[in-house]
Amino acid sequence: MSKVIKKLSDGPALPIFFLLYFFGKNPSPLTFVAYVMFWVLYHEFIIKTYFQRHRPVTAGKQSGFSFPSSHSFSSGLLIIVCLFFSIPWTPLIIALAIINILNRPAVGVHYIADVVAGTFLGLLAGLGWLFILKIAKVTLL
Repeated sequence: MSKVIKKLSDGPALPIFFLLYFFGKNPSPLTFVAYVMFWVLYHEFIIKTYFQRHRPVTAGKQSGFSFPSSHSFSSGLLIIVCLFFSIPWTPLIIALAIINILNRPAVGVHYIADVVAGTFLGLLAGLGWLFILKIAKVTLL
């Protein structure tokens, strides 16, 4: 089961979520995509490069730095956005996000600190989106 979750979370998760956000008639869908892409790029190229933490020896052929976990970051962001917006299949998305967070150390590609930090940053990014919408005085659904 962990390998199935790992494969599903590696590629299609964020594009599918963006579509669900867009079709849920939530505020500023294109701005939301730009906001998330900024965070992903910052996370991947600034934070991971700064810490340069290598993956556990159990990671096998996984490349890239380990800290903080990008998958856990995305999951934390998805959880906040699902809780505050009209997203189709919210309970299923949150359940999959939690499984994804727990799955990363279980398959040996991250340390627990990696997923804790990634999830925390994702939750902060989600709250940041709510804050931006509040400043812009966009009605939260």
